[in-house]
Amino acid sequence: MRKVDDRGVTPVVGTVLLVALVVVIAATVGAVALGFSDDLRELTAPMTYGENLIENPDFADGNASWRFADGKITEGEGVDGSNAVQLSSTEVDEDGDIDNDYVEQNLDAVLLPDAEYRLCAQSRLNMSGDGQAWIGVQHADGGPENHLAIWEVTWTDYRNQCEYFKADRELEDITVWVYTEGEVSVFADDFVLQRTQFLTDAR
Repeated sequence: MRKVDDRGVTPVVGTVLLVALVVVIAATVGAVALGFSDDLRELTAPMTYGENLIENPDFADGNASWRFADGKITEGEGVDGSNAVQLSSTEVDEDGDIDNDYVEQNLDAVLLPDAEYRLCAQSRLNMSGDGQAWIGVQHADGGPENHLAIWEVTWTDYRNQCEYFKADRELEDITVWVYTEGEVSVFADDFVLQRTQFLTDAR
């Protein structure tokens, strides 16, 4: 009577165990790689450093460091009930046109060549007819070709909007501003202009 040769089963079991082990290892490596990829995305997020280049950014000191056309500091209308600057283009001039309004700050800082920066500000519309409101930063005497970052305020609840830009050379005469045109009213608060650096670009 022939006996079953148990030795013939061993290679099959070994193969199954080997395949299972490979699957487990592959799954583990995949999970680790995915987690590392997520961490890498976090590491490449911009990291701000250095001080805010804007003086009196939240208008806690009233209109200090800012230059106004017709805008004003309004108590209790800022983020968390703080001060805010309010611009309202509603007055009609002698030609029947609505005057524009602005507030601006000329910075003492010089932007470094090949450095990246971000401009942030809290803002919201208070009233909007057929007018528009913008926030931006520029160098020299302004004009579209000298705008470094700019956005239009179109929302009615406070939003912290940020725009990133890169200085292609050393830039002086930097001005941060809020500007309105036409029938519109806007609040702005908590301005920040900071240099940023991506960790992957760190030296």
